[in-house]
Amino acid sequence: MNRGDFGAVYLPHSLKAAANGTYRVVNKAGAALGTVSAMAVSSLRFAVPADVLSQLSADGLVAAGSIDLYNEALKPTASPANMNRYLAILQKLVPVPVSD
Repeated sequence: MNRGDFGAVYLPHSLKAAANGTYRVVNKAGAALGTVSAMAVSSLRFAVPADVLSQLSADGLVAAGSIDLYNEALKPTASPANMNRYLAILQKLVPVPVSD
């Protein structure tokens, strides 16, 4: 049975820089989480405190305009170790207040 379009898992892939120093939560395609269109303007946005940003930067996750939560080599669903790494990254973001 081909499961190419069934049982997909959509996890936050990246945080893309938005206006006023905030970040948008996006999927692998760059669309707002939970959507398939990159044109969606309404998405979760939040400011990442400087201390959290420096932790993520030390982990090598911060690039120009984005914070990448994982890449293909570290896909969370590929292994328990990758999932633990991904969850540890998300845990650093837990205290960050979110707005829509």
